[in-house]
Amino acid sequence: MYFSRFTIFCCLFPMSLALVDYCDENKRNSSILTPGIQFTKELSSSEYAVLSSFKSLHCCAKGYRSIEWFKDGKAYPWPGDVSSFILYPDSANQTIYSQALGSVDAGNYTCTVANDSRQVSHIASLTVFDMRKNYMDVPLPTYKLPAEHFVRLGQPARMYCEAFVGKIDLPDATNEVWWERPGMNMSTPQARRYIQHRISREEEQVVGAYLFIEKVNLADFGSYVCSISNTEDQVVRLTTELKEEDWEMGLPSNKIPWLKLQFIVITILLAATLVIVYNRYALSALLYVKLKFCKRPVDDGKEHDLLICYSPEDADFAVGVLATTLGSRYHHTVTLCQINNARASAELQLASTL
Repeated sequence: MYFSRFTIFCCLFPMSLALVDYCDENKRNSSILTPGIQFTKELSSSEYAVLSSFKSLHCCAKGYRSIEWFKDGKAYPWPGDVSSFILYPDSANQTIYSQALGSVDAGNYTCTVANDSRQVSHIASLTVFDMRKNYMDVPLPTYKLPAEHFVRLGQPARMYCEAFVGKIDLPDATNEVWWERPGMNMSTPQARRYIQHRISREEEQVVGAYLFIEKVNLADFGSYVCSISNTEDQVVRLTTELKEEDWEMGLPSNKIPWLKLQFIVITILLAATLVIVYNRYALSALLYVKLKFCKRPVDDGKEHDLLICYSPEDADFAVGVLATTLGSRYHHTVTLCQINNARASAELQLASTL
């Protein structure tokens, strides 16, 4: 009994260490040197495993205050009929695992990390193979290798590939992964600048490799191929292109948006001009349009339209200009009333006392 417990402990203890160490190893240098919430290493987008086997999923991040896991949109914790995965608290909840996978564990797993101002998410789809023996087919890529990698001259470059290879019960079968450049012998002294670092997890069922270049020069730009195999006949090859990054790429733009500023200034000037023109000429324009285009009845039933009172001194203007213009041009019926100075003064005095 004690021997069986000891055996189980010896089997699970290395797995526990691997769970803890996975997110602490092979971090991106950029994630170490830059602050803020971000993922710290390459995360797989597709995961594979065999029924009843051990499996872990990782969400390696930094700068977060909370981390949440979802399976097909359902938040953790999950009942047994949804998923058998549980959190591994020693990894700061960045890892979930299952000791024995079931068919219900297949699905899409999402981790969401957040701080007070921002959140980022990562999705990984898990496929569970229902087979009696181990997986013995073509390697399946787990990490989606970008078609292009951008790096600046003199800066380090980092590329990564990974695939699920399973276990093949053949004496001469080995899991291999390597990087190469088309047309270059990677074993020559000139190729020593290219450092390859092989990794594996889950008892060698998932293998991958990093390719590091300490300082990139012009000769390093071009195609790179990652090959992953579990036998000589079953090889998957992934290709990426290393390209030069402009110094302006990846940096916050300090350029002044002149086009936007011009558009804003022109809009403000036009709006101000319209307001000024409206206040100055709107009433005159409306009156002109009304008098010019609106038909007036010849006889509107009124005896008088306008009454013009004038003093003898203003008779020439009132009668000769004002009354004539209003009557002939604008067709108003004008009534004239001459007021003498004495009467006008008396009326003004009376009005002032009211």
